[in-house]
Amino acid sequence: GDPYKQQTEATVSFVMSRLASMGYANNHTLAYQSRVGPVEWLRPYTDDTIRELAAVKRNIALREVRTTHLLLTDIDLWPSTNARSAALALSGPRYLAQPHLALVLPAFEYQGGSDGKDASPSELPESFGELESCMGANGNRARCAIFKHATDTHLTTDYDRWWAQDEPAPVVCFRSLRYEPYLIVPRLNSTPTFDERFIGYGKNKIQWVQHLRLAGFVFHVLPR
Repeated sequence: GDPYKQQTEATVSFVMSRLASMGYANNHTLAYQSRVGPVEWLRPYTDDTIRELAAVKRNIALREVRTTHLLLTDIDLWPSTNARSAALALSGPRYLAQPHLALVLPAFEYQGGSDGKDASPSELPESFGELESCMGANGNRARCAIFKHATDTHLTTDYDRWWAQDEPAPVVCFRSLRYEPYLIVPRLNSTPTFDERFIGYGKNKIQWVQHLRLAGFVFHVLPR
């Protein structure tokens, strides 16, 4: 028969053994991605496995946090250069010391690099003024937009208000149950974890945001 499965397993075993000999020991998962069309193939499938592991890995990451707060983000989000200092400026009993405060980071997207491909880091706006220009202010060509502006996943954030705010602004109304902002929350045992039963695209993050609401978290938008 086809030795593909045995060869793949042997390769993974060798790689993990080699890493262990170098001092790197961690859990791993083997999945197969060579499925074509509806034909049955070796299981588990990679796409199914990634969805199933998403919430599990998020909870593993939560348990490993060693700071007082954590930022929930996606791997393709590029935080602004002053995001950390802006958050730390809110230290104290009114904001960061609150055990049920979630700080929303407004998110934007860059629509295409200069060569028609993905933008390079040097093309991304680095200051508030550059972001304004990228959004089309003062007659400039708009190259930036509100993240996922064609959906309702971020539009609960009041972006019109954010441009002028100097203090955290409360989110007084959720315009959609699909709201899934990037959040800074305290790393406490009382902070909800992800429900690992939700494995669809984005579903575990949406569920987590709603769990925060039901747990009494108050949402404020981080000022510019």
